[in-house]
Amino acid sequence: MKIIHYIPRTDATNASATEYVSCLVRSTANVAESYVITQKELGTSAIMVRTRFLHKLKEIQPDIVHIHAAWDSNAAVVEHTARSHGFYTIVSVHGGLAPEVMELEFFKHKLPRIIGYEFQMVRKCSVIVAISEKDEQQIKQLRWKKRIVTIPH
Repeated sequence: MKIIHYIPRTDATNASATEYVSCLVRSTANVAESYVITQKELGTSAIMVRTRFLHKLKEIQPDIVHIHAAWDSNAAVVEHTARSHGFYTIVSVHGGLAPEVMELEFFKHKLPRIIGYEFQMVRKCSVIVAISEKDEQQIKQLRWKKRIVTIPH
């Protein structure tokens, strides 16, 4: 099995998600070939991200594309590109749909993003991964009819 993990960045500002991805890659090493791809490799414009990610999809031919991001337009481009080319997509929002995060600058930043891409990414992916029981409950409170699984950190 081959898995592509997309994570926007692997720096201190994204430490929890980075640690989670590293742990997930290590724990599945005996059953899966994992490839971690970041925005740095794909670029910043949507066209560049789509083109470079499509090249990676064709090169790797993964069984699963696991996106580790919320509120990131490039993550939405990655999910859409993978799904539209027939790849199974999973989204881990890493607490990004928690009420306190949703409320943070809601009208200025979150609402336009929900309308623009977040809702589409979460609605269209095959599975949403919660990182804790609390995360799962918060996602369920949004009443999105989606398969949710919990893989604890």
